[in-house]
Order: sequence, then C-alpha cells, then structure tokens
Amino acid sequence: MKTVRDYSFGDRTTIACPYDYYEAMRSEDPIHFDEQAGTYIVSRYEDIKEALAQPLVFSSGLGFKNQKRQEFSDEIDEFYRSKGLPKFEIIVNSDPPYHTRIRSLMEKAFTAHRVATMEGYISDIANILVDGFIGEGEIDFVARFAVPLPIYVIADQLGIPRSDFRDFKRWSDASVAPLGRLLNRERALWCAEQTVDMWHYINARIEERRAAPFDDMIYDLVHARIDDPENPVLTRLELFEVVRSLIVAGNETTTTAIGNGMLVLLKNPDLVEKLLANIDDDRMFSRLTEEILRLEAPVQGLPRMTTQDTELGGCKIPKGSLVYLGYASGNRDAAKFDDPDSFSLERKNAGQHLAFGAGIHRCIGAMLSRMEIKVAMRLLIKRLDHLKLTIPESELVYTPSMVIRPLVSLPISFTRRRS
Repeated sequence: MKTVRDYSFGDRTTIACPYDYYEAMRSEDPIHFDEQAGTYIVSRYEDIKEALAQPLVFSSGLGFKNQKRQEFSDEIDEFYRSKGLPKFEIIVNSDPPYHTRIRSLMEKAFTAHRVATMEGYISDIANILVDGFIGEGEIDFVARFAVPLPIYVIADQLGIPRSDFRDFKRWSDASVAPLGRLLNRERALWCAEQTVDMWHYINARIEERRAAPFDDMIYDLVHARIDDPENPVLTRLELFEVVRSLIVAGNETTTTAIGNGMLVLLKNPDLVEKLLANIDDDRMFSRLTEEILRLEAPVQGLPRMTTQDTELGGCKIPKGSLVYLGYASGNRDAAKFDDPDSFSLERKNAGQHLAFGAGIHRCIGAMLSRMEIKVAMRLLIKRLDHLKLTIPESELVYTPSMVIRPLVSLPISFTRRRS
C-alpha cells in the first residue's frame, strides 16, 4: 500500500491524477513538505481556509513570483525588456494594498448586474455551437464546445471580435502555462512571445476606448475611477494586466469545468435522466454546477509564500517557504464533505467548495463561470441523447500542471434528442 512518501508533484503521473496523493496527505501528513517540488502542501479544508484568511502571512504575490523562477527566468525577463514590455505585476496574484486598489477598479466592470442579465445570451451562444456539430454524431467536446463557449462570452464582454478566438486561446494558454512549474526553456520563450503579441493587441483596443465610447468591459476599465487621490485610475500597464487576467480567468477555469461536467454526465447516465426529468428546475442545475466544481476543481491549488515564521495545522512553517494551497484536496476532505469522492445532487454544502478560492483572492468571475456551467449543462442535456465516451476513460489526458487540470480532449458520441 502506498504512503504519502511514494508520491510527489515532481512526478507527472501524480500531477495527472493527484487525488490519491491528496488522500494520503490528509490522513498521514496534512501539511506535507514535497521535497521534489520544494513546497509545503496544505491538504485539509480548514487549514486552507485559515491560510486564505491571512493574505499578509501567506503572500500570493511572493508565492507566484518564486514558483515561476527557473534557471532561464532572467533570459525571459530580458526578452520582455528587448520587446518594450515593462515588467508587470500579475494583478490577481498580488497582495494588499496594491491588490485592494486593483480589485476595486476591476469590480467597476465586472458587476453583478452585468452577469445577472446574461443567461439568455449565454444560452444563445451555446445553441449556436451545438447547431454547428449536432448533425455529426461524434466530436471532440473540448475543442467544439468547452473551449469556444467561455471564450466567446468573455470576448463579447470585453468588446473583442469572436473571430480572434484562436488568438485568445493561444494567449490564454501562454498566460497559464508558466504557473504550473513544468515549462522547459523553449516553451517558456514561446509563452513570452505570445504575451508580447497580446500586449500589442490589447493596447490597440485600449486606445480605441480612449478615443470613443464602447459598451464593453474594456471601456468601463479605461474610464473606471476610485476614491484614491494618488492613483484613481488604471495605468496602461495595469489595464493590460487586468484585461489579460479577465481573458484568462474568463475562459480557462470555465472550459475546464464544462469539460469535467460533461465527463460527469458520461459516467452517470442515471444522473442525465434525472436532470432531464427536472430540466426546468433551476435549483437542481445550480446544485449540479456546485458539485461539478467541488468534485473536479478546475483550479487544483495555488501557491503562497510565508512572509514570517508561522504555524498552520500544528505544523511550523519557516519564513520564506513556498506553500501550495490544495483546493482540490480540500474539496474532497471527509471532515467537510460526507462521502467526498462521490457525486451527489443532494449534497447540502456543495457550495462551500474552494474551486474559486476564498477571502480577498476569491475569483472575481465566479458568478459568470457558474452561470456558463449551469446554462451549458442544461442545454447539452436538452439537445443531446445517448451520450457516450468513445475511448476508454483510462486514455483521457489532462494538461500537466499543479495549478489547473483541464482535459486535453474529450471524444464523445451522441444523437439528437427528440422532443
């Protein structure tokens, strides 16, 4: 029988399916130091929540900066300088007070009212995508639906043409890939090249919004103001990073969740029939969404760095330590969720999952992501019948990363559901 010492995030096999590792940690060593990865891994729900409640002790900004540093990082920094891209802060992973100011400005564009009016519009996009493949009977679900749906939504909200969809996806992948700690030099340089392309593209869109009114998020961000006499508006560099963050956050996690959600449906035909019989029950589809997010968290975890000697869950952690908050592990903690490895529409506390983090760094796009997942699952059940995975489940491949866990592809077959 394997113990916690038999696993490591230095092993791609473990990263591809980390749930046994998480379970071993929770039972044997809840705050485990992974020597190959060089990080403490926090595996229990309550310990993760406690760390998230102390953002100045468990620094998000320092965690990401130190996780990303590799032997070729100086070369990447020099590449950015040579292309005229100033050194920028990853805003969503920064610390207060900088994070507080930027978050306040972002919320001027990402309003609850904007999201609340979008359900019919998201359904229209999903219907268009399904119309495009429903006669084929067999597709890669990730490529044909899970990827384009959230990209079209965030592109529309930002005021960017859907025709730039492939650029969006490429830039988004390049933004997320460095967070997973598994890049070689060539891939890291490719990511940097994509970031420079993105810098030029977004700057052009920003200048358009300075010159004329647009009904979109970029315009709202360009003209957003807060009560701060020294820094009331976003700088050009901050605007770039905010828009980049919205592009990434607006599609990567939702694409992953929709792909994982379809896999849940494929593995549970009885669940599909129950949902079909209750197709207009909004509360049931909301519970479905929360349980998908809990069981298969799109963001597996995020790094932090301790700014002082501290103690968490009885474990002493020195100042300057890299700490990984294992959201996906916390979501399967039996101390918080009964029978945590099972899917249940009746789970009362599914919405308390950590898929969107918690505290000051809770995902600003959580409401929109939930809406997209719910609308997508309902529409797919309404329109597709006889859903089947066309390869053995053991052959499914996930993107190797400590941060996200998206399916590379999901080949399915189906028929058109008759009314």
